[in-house]
Amino acid sequence: MRPIVLCVSLVLLLGCSDKPSIERNYHSIASLWNYVGRGTMLITEDIYLKGYVIANDKYSELNRAIVVADDSAGVAIEIDMDDINHHFLLNDEIVVRCAGLWLGRVGPKLYLGAEPMGDWVVDKIPTSKVGNYLFALPHNDNTPTFRQRKVAELEYRDILSCVTVADLRLIDEERGMRWADIDTATGRYRTSLRHFCQGDDTLTVVIDGDCYYALDNIPTNTINLSGILDWYNGDMALRIMNRNIIDRRIDLPE
Repeated sequence: MRPIVLCVSLVLLLGCSDKPSIERNYHSIASLWNYVGRGTMLITEDIYLKGYVIANDKYSELNRAIVVADDSAGVAIEIDMDDINHHFLLNDEIVVRCAGLWLGRVGPKLYLGAEPMGDWVVDKIPTSKVGNYLFALPHNDNTPTFRQRKVAELEYRDILSCVTVADLRLIDEERGMRWADIDTATGRYRTSLRHFCQGDDTLTVVIDGDCYYALDNIPTNTINLSGILDWYNGDMALRIMNRNIIDRRIDLPE
């Protein structure tokens, strides 16, 4: 079913240049929740966001999208581009011009993108138009903060933020498995879920089938995982970023 379409009141941008400046109307990412309802809406107000790229297609852990976050929240931006990491590096600070983009939500997850032509809340921004909405800022030494979380502490407020979860062990039923399963119909690896325990609590990890290390065996010793907390198939799931898999094994001297 096509999403319900709402519209924000139009604010005309007179005499503006194509580049954002410090005079622009900057909003927090969390403020987007004031606009989105249960469907999808076109943003026509003069809204700019500023945040850090905390997820992209490096190692193909995310498929044709980036996640931008500030101190308040994060938003997934759908982009029809295969080499996003060459243009928007992890930890890059960028400005997002929202006017002309479509805003949607799935559960506690926000999306920005192009007008939806199908069933999904937004479509991907064409490569030719990415430069109209996303602007990289000069490099600085600030980097996003990873929130240290136990599995039991993960909450909706952590969706699309950087999190690190320590002391994880693969559940017994998945020992010996690779990160992703093979689709028997196509012979390709498909997006898969893996499960790690921390005491009595279980963390779901989602791995894209095109991920560079999809065919690697999963470590069976204690590990730390860092990435973004995503919303996948109606539940929270960690999506590893920048191949952040820290082996906790201590090699004993010979």
